[in-house]
Amino acid sequence: MGLPGYKRKAINTMGAGLRTTLSRCDPRLAKSFRLMTVQIIKEGIVRGLQGHAAIYPGMNKLAKWGNCSKRQARRNMATLENWGVVTPLDEKKGGQFSTRYQVEPEALIKAMIIMGANPHPNLIAAIRDFKAEFKADIYPGHEVGQMSAGKYNTQANTQTDAQRQVPIPKPMQGYEHDA
Repeated sequence: MGLPGYKRKAINTMGAGLRTTLSRCDPRLAKSFRLMTVQIIKEGIVRGLQGHAAIYPGMNKLAKWGNCSKRQARRNMATLENWGVVTPLDEKKGGQFSTRYQVEPEALIKAMIIMGANPHPNLIAAIRDFKAEFKADIYPGHEVGQMSAGKYNTQANTQTDAQRQVPIPKPMQGYEHDA
């Protein structure tokens, strides 16, 4: 399912604003990191608008987005994971299949503010507006617009804490009470 032209144009305009804002971060971010970050955010927004909860670019694609080596792309992804911008969803990393990532644009907004990039209010509003339109599967406990991790427990837990039976620990052997 493709996106209408006006949405693609708005996403590209937002991407240009992100590139400009990321270039103002202190300490200065590497060009490969800035390019890769913008593409990841754009891809996450496009996928979210299409109803998908995750992106799954391989290292080759990430390196292409950042115009860098796969080794540098891995370092960039580690930084984005530390910032909370991307979260790996799969247990096993790498191998034959690409790792699925959940993208959290709000974490990038926070990081840009902390690093003194002073993102324009229109850029922040555009990112949040796109996020509010995500059609990805949502489960109880998630905020509106937050993408789910994909697999989750749909069984309702109907027991209250009082109904749960907690085993009572037995006294230690050889220990006598003074009763």
